[in-house]
Amino acid sequence: MRQIALLTGATGFVGSHLCRRLLNDGWEVHAIVRSSSNYKLMHDTKNSVSLHTYDGSIQCMQRIVAKSNPIMIFHLASLFISRHDPTDIDEMIKSNITIGTHLADAAIQHNCLNFINTGTSWQHYQNETYNPVNLYAATKQAFEDILKYYSEAYKLKVITLKLFDTYGPDDPRPKLMNLLQKAADTGQTLDMSPGDQLVDLVYIDYVVDKFCIAADKLLKSNSRPEGSYGVGTGNPISIKWLVKKIETEKGKKINVNWGAIPYRFREVMVPWSSFEILKEDDSRKKIDTLNNICVAIPTCNRTELLEKLLCSIPHNIKISISDNGNFISPKVKNKNISYFSTQQIIPMFENWNNALRNIDHCKYVVVPSDDDIYYNNSFGIIENEIWNNPDIDIFIFGHNLMDENEHIISSYCPRSYKKYNPAEGFSEFQSGVLARMPSVVFKKTFLDKVGYFDESFQITAADSELIQRALLFGKALFVPTIISGYRVWSGGLTAKKIATKEWMDEIELWTNKTAKIAFEQLTINGFKFNKAKFKDEIFAQNLLAGLLSLVKAKRYRQAILHLNSFRFPRKARLITKLRLLAYAIMIKLKCCLK
Repeated sequence: MRQIALLTGATGFVGSHLCRRLLNDGWEVHAIVRSSSNYKLMHDTKNSVSLHTYDGSIQCMQRIVAKSNPIMIFHLASLFISRHDPTDIDEMIKSNITIGTHLADAAIQHNCLNFINTGTSWQHYQNETYNPVNLYAATKQAFEDILKYYSEAYKLKVITLKLFDTYGPDDPRPKLMNLLQKAADTGQTLDMSPGDQLVDLVYIDYVVDKFCIAADKLLKSNSRPEGSYGVGTGNPISIKWLVKKIETEKGKKINVNWGAIPYRFREVMVPWSSFEILKEDDSRKKIDTLNNICVAIPTCNRTELLEKLLCSIPHNIKISISDNGNFISPKVKNKNISYFSTQQIIPMFENWNNALRNIDHCKYVVVPSDDDIYYNNSFGIIENEIWNNPDIDIFIFGHNLMDENEHIISSYCPRSYKKYNPAEGFSEFQSGVLARMPSVVFKKTFLDKVGYFDESFQITAADSELIQRALLFGKALFVPTIISGYRVWSGGLTAKKIATKEWMDEIELWTNKTAKIAFEQLTINGFKFNKAKFKDEIFAQNLLAGLLSLVKAKRYRQAILHLNSFRFPRKARLITKLRLLAYAIMIKLKCCLK
């Protein structure tokens, strides 16, 4: 029998994401709406949800609860007004107190004793036990007090989740993140306060997770585990720092007119920090970890190798496949996977991103190519590290480099088990990225935040650029364990293109982009960074790799032409420059002997 949830606020930003998550988790979802409700944010879920129109009366609310017969109520509906006018008072009381009271009363009348309420961090101005920032926060506290009565008198089990500033995809609200992103994209000037206040920005998936944890806690408890919990990161940042971070990520200047708007009355300069965090039950967390990993696989006309990769992935792992050109056989399509295809061949990294965009819901993601493989217990190792390190954004494991016959050519394995704060981990790969995608695990919310593969790349570097970008912005863990086989082909794309201008142009594109981001991010975090040394070292290594490829094929004259076609990387490491010079001399001698 399916669990039934009744929601208010399902048409709003947070509510629509919660609604989508509950449906994906197998709940039967009912939503209380008004005749004037806008369903734009429910465009993909409206037909799967039972909608009940509320006319404002207690009698109507009684009928809705009786008809839906929920086991869990999620109350998210509210009217937010930062600074009210006298004409706003009646509607704020109705939206933030009356509707919730009708719902709570109807719940106990129809024996639904699980109630998740939504509060605000603004109930705690200046970090006090209770001090409302504004009338909105006061109405939230008033309803929380009303729920206390229903809890004591009628055994209603209540958890209140107090939200901070939320953000994420499909957010239509004129919130800070949206305004800054728009200003960066349009170049318009944004009038702002002096910008010294701190904000605690919380990604929507984290918020939704807390609602689901609260529901699980209520359903498992025989007593009344009521309480209020803050849904924040506990790591506030200044608005000025946020602007710099978005500028760095986008590579664009945001035109901010600092101080054009005065601080608001009772401006929150430092967010509430003395809140209790609602934690997930460890046993449930351990069981669910594998179910929250997704393998996103881009593929293009390699069905046999794809099937081999699929066989190396445990059956309870979610899989998203993007089929570039619609080549997959029916046998593969019948597997328990989420499948997306294009009729025409599209650029490689666009297909990689399609595999990521095709994911329904997961907490962690890994992106192997269709010809890679995983070893026994690889996902058990991944699961254990995720479970023990929930704060990590990017996990770097080792891999074997293997040929088309799966003979191991070489390996990469981190030297030690080591954690890094944002930007610190970049030092591991500052001279070039040694990790490969099948052995790199991203927290999905983090990946959504920093962005996917850069589609301006056509043949190389998008994966390395993404890994370096992630290390600059996220917490990283290097794990000295090999979990995958990464295949290289003697006649593959790399072998064909590595000694070409096209390849070297993309190397320049990669290093120019990363150098700019790295300089900004490392400087912010107190590190020194030399752009020229970084760019020249990676350029030199790729120039050398092209020469080695041509020498191996005994194409010495082409090697000389290739070497003479590019600048000499003077700022590269001495050992790298000496290797380049040695190969240049050897190639010229070979040509003379011919």
